[in-house]
Amino acid sequence: MTKRHKLEISNLEPLAVSKRHAFVLMGYPKLVQRWLFWSRRAKTPEDRWVIIVREGKRGTETLIDYQSLKSAYQKFLNGIEPPKLPSEGGKS
Repeated sequence: MTKRHKLEISNLEPLAVSKRHAFVLMGYPKLVQRWLFWSRRAKTPEDRWVIIVREGKRGTETLIDYQSLKSAYQKFLNGIEPPKLPSEGGKS
């Protein structure tokens, strides 16, 4: 039987996070839902709030680029919010 060694790398950020982890990281799932909704409907890459690395399908989760998630959060901290979802009475 071989020993398994755990590799730990400090100060390294993930390349992508799951939608579920984004909900936990941001602490406000509705905000992440808005970013995803409007990013999917963006007409140009500059209009996207976050970069969706992989769209979730049966058995897989949506993956979000971590740097774009941080960038969207920084916009939010600077007072720039995404429009409300249509279900919240926002534009469609």
